[in-house]
Amino acid sequence: MPNVAEIIKDHVTLEVRCIDRLYLNAYVPRLQSPGGVIDFLVRGCRQKIASPAVFGQISDAFKARLRAWATEHQIPWIEFRKKQRKDTIVQPYRDKLAGRSGVAVIGVAQERASAWSATKQRRGRLVDFVFFRKSVYPNYYYIYLIDPEWGPAFIKICGYAPYAIQNLSQWA
Repeated sequence: MPNVAEIIKDHVTLEVRCIDRLYLNAYVPRLQSPGGVIDFLVRGCRQKIASPAVFGQISDAFKARLRAWATEHQIPWIEFRKKQRKDTIVQPYRDKLAGRSGVAVIGVAQERASAWSATKQRRGRLVDFVFFRKSVYPNYYYIYLIDPEWGPAFIKICGYAPYAIQNLSQWA
């Protein structure tokens, strides 16, 4: 019995001359539904109540740790302004790493995202939250890397739940 490759070999043509980028998206599956958010906050974060305030604490802690790491390793930290072309701003930092591997710079930009928000509900003496997605402008952290063989890349991390992550590698 023929396999799929044998069946389609005379019907499909695919030619790849050069791959110049690799783009990856990552997400936290548990944070994609309201029930998952509640589970994450109560069980994962060991909270008695699924309060959205915990997301702010996680975001602040992430920023503080990333900033401390950058300072410790003498990695420049820049804040992008609205409508700036990030690659143009970052290129001089990449140039300083010519021929070496490492993190060139960390950049911060506020960008639109679909993130979790909540409304408080009281039922007698009980308080709980109803979670829903909302369009917000959280900080995104761009970690710009360079490698002599792979070329320039960046990792983009949303600083607020559901913590979307993107990676782009480009080859020269």
